[in-house]
Amino acid sequence: MTTIGDLAEVAHTGRFAWIDHGRHIVDFVHVDNLVAALLALTRGRHGGVYYVTDGAPMPIRDFLTPLLATRGVDLTKSRSVPLAMAAPLAAMRDRTTHLLRRRSAPPLTNWLVSFTGHDRSYDITAARSELGYTPDMTLEKGLAEMSFS
Repeated sequence: MTTIGDLAEVAHTGRFAWIDHGRHIVDFVHVDNLVAALLALTRGRHGGVYYVTDGAPMPIRDFLTPLLATRGVDLTKSRSVPLAMAAPLAAMRDRTTHLLRRRSAPPLTNWLVSFTGHDRSYDITAARSELGYTPDMTLEKGLAEMSFS
């Protein structure tokens, strides 16, 4: 799945499942915040490494549920699969897809397990202090924009 539309399609067809009830912590970045960080790079250290996020890590369930609701998808009753079961199943499905030379990816992939089955949050202190980065676009503002489009 490469887009919100792809994820919404999987959910609409009933093939969506949380990993570990969607409890893993993730960070996201709105494109407006990313642009602000890119514009601020003139103030950074040469060779400096700067993580850029919206600055509000949260359980993936708390992010995806309202995000997909903007596409008319209700995830509140989605089933859950434990990571210990999802990881080997995804590996098997990825391998089978490759061996059979199927063009479309299976609904559960190694990438999806990696993305939704593990905590992913980043320290943006360096971007804030050295670049003057301030993530002005919040999840709520971004979702409100999507609801009107």
